[in-house]
Amino acid sequence: MSDVELAQLAAWPDEVALSDLVANFTLAVEDLRWVRSFRSSAEFRLGLSVQLCALKFLGFVPHNPENAPQAVTVRIAQRLNVPPRSLQRYVAETSDRSRREHVELVVAHAQWRA
Repeated sequence: MSDVELAQLAAWPDEVALSDLVANFTLAVEDLRWVRSFRSSAEFRLGLSVQLCALKFLGFVPHNPENAPQAVTVRIAQRLNVPPRSLQRYVAETSDRSRREHVELVVAHAQWRA
């Protein structure tokens, strides 16, 4: 595979079908409770939620959550009752180390193992 093809496999798709959006980017009640259990900022909760849904949909957490299709961000933000632009603030205000820790939280919550 070329470098471009490998990069595409490790990234968000350009678009997500409506059926996939509904099936994979609607937070389950237990996921919503888990995200809301963090008394952190709206940005943190949205970033965590986008990563959780990405894991379930893609099978991995992309390094750049801000590259999620807009429909994904809007759908999750509406469920959390936060502005979609909060994801950009999450990316800007969260260090790579913290984001790796957040991915570990997401993987543990989803009960996935490496």
